[in-house]
Amino acid sequence: MKILEMLQALLVIPFITDLVQAVPESPGHGAHEVVAKTLSYNELFDNIDRFSISGIKSYSALLFDPTRYQVIVGARDRIFRLSLTGLQLLGASDWSANKSTVATCTIKGQSAEACHNYIKLLHLNNGRVLVCGTNAFSPICTWRRLSDIDHIEAWEKGVARSPFNPVHSVTSLMTTDGSLYVGTPTDFSGRENAFMRAMGPGERLRTHQYDTKWLSEPTFVSSFEAGGFVYFVFRENAVESMNCRNQVYSRIGRVCKSD
Repeated sequence: MKILEMLQALLVIPFITDLVQAVPESPGHGAHEVVAKTLSYNELFDNIDRFSISGIKSYSALLFDPTRYQVIVGARDRIFRLSLTGLQLLGASDWSANKSTVATCTIKGQSAEACHNYIKLLHLNNGRVLVCGTNAFSPICTWRRLSDIDHIEAWEKGVARSPFNPVHSVTSLMTTDGSLYVGTPTDFSGRENAFMRAMGPGERLRTHQYDTKWLSEPTFVSSFEAGGFVYFVFRENAVESMNCRNQVYSRIGRVCKSD
């Protein structure tokens, strides 16, 4: 429920800001004094909209669609469409891995818990939503209608877009020109990591394979677009500090969108 709790926190921000009062400047005093009232978690909890369905796990992807006053939520084997205010259920889609894919997943030594379809990517583009999931270690993507997320318009490959393993990290960004940039492991084992331009009008791009000078066991954190660049935020083992055991550095990588 962590993702939805983050959403719930965002929905109460206006309520919290109303509690901060500016005290007018008094004679002989320079700056304004700000008095903030603090509330306990229990007090805030009564003012938070909540959504949950019994048996649903791993709410792992979140997409705001403010123009339609809705939010799309990806979980294990399920996709939900909720109202932006009140978190009322507007629609849902069951997207489980099929039996043969699950069987192959377990034959390869993965646990039953891992052999589900964990939704990892949700992106808007031209009135549709791109949904990608792990699909029992066989990543897959679909394009769906924003007004009816159970309606699939097209299928796309999921490798190099969603990780195979649900516990592996991923960050992704759909730019204003419709290009999809992704940072994630690209193989079954999770050892081969890459930053990629995986979709869009430009040619496909990726970092060098099997080269720790580019990426050394990274954890992908976030990504964002600024001007002509895409930035990736991640952590990785510091190859320049090999004398220091387990040294992990936070880094920012930059990609030119025109490449």
